[in-house]
Amino acid sequence: MLAVLLLILINQIKEKPIAATSDDWYVIISVDAEKKQLWLWFYPIVGFRQINAGTVPITSRPSTTKKLSQRKAPQMVNNEICGVSVSYGRWARNDALFDDVGDAEDDTFSSIVGRYLRNNFEVSYSSSIPNFYQQLIKQKCLSIAKDREDLHQP
Repeated sequence: MLAVLLLILINQIKEKPIAATSDDWYVIISVDAEKKQLWLWFYPIVGFRQINAGTVPITSRPSTTKKLSQRKAPQMVNNEICGVSVSYGRWARNDALFDDVGDAEDDTFSSIVGRYLRNNFEVSYSSSIPNFYQQLIKQKCLSIAKDREDLHQP
């Protein structure tokens, strides 16, 4: 009986959320290639859960982030792609992005946003945006503007 009780206690400790820091955010990236629009939603992460071998973020609005981050398939007309719309969520800490089990992504937040800005996408914020990410986007915009200006210099 004592062994069963101890096993239950250990499992409860394992499932206890791990605290997040103020640098941990869940960002939803939603893209409409046809309209050249990039939407960003930011939600604070309040903690993390260990599930199997992964780390899963717990947001302040779990049902909203789950709904927003569900991947959208490309729009098809007569078996051809007519517009690409995609939406996904990532755990972000500083400029690094992590997938849904806590593994680091190859891309950073600023590199993803930079690609869309270079292709003349309009960026919209559907929630308040943390200052750190505002600065990253501003720096990307300035860098792209300077690169374009340098291209037009004789």
